Amino acid sequence: MAQKSDGPLLQQEAVDFGKSESQEVRTTMTVRVFGRSGQRNDAMGPGESAAPRGPHFSPRTGLIALYALVTAVLAGVLTFIGDHRPAAAVAAGGVAFVSAFMFFDKIIGD
Repeated sequence: MAQKSDGPLLQQEAVDFGKSESQEVRTTMTVRVFGRSGQRNDAMGPGESAAPRGPHFSPRTGLIALYALVTAVLAGVLTFIGDHRPAAAVAAGGVAFVSAFMFFDKIIGD
């Protein structure tokens, strides 16, 4: 009924659903379970997480985002001072954030 092939990061199991009363065709579904040890993941208790613990992003990404945020705020404030339209200031800040993020990502090495 079930075939298993274990690997270091992947467990594959083919499940045969058999035939139902109204259907003569057999259906097979492949289930892949990813895990560190290749073993089937058991049900987790309250407060447990399958995600590995660690930082969500690197310090380099945080620094780039900080520089981009400062650039965006400056662009928004200067646009608002010159134009007195909040929508234009927010749009300028958003464009400046994306542009600055891409710029600092290229400049700051890995």
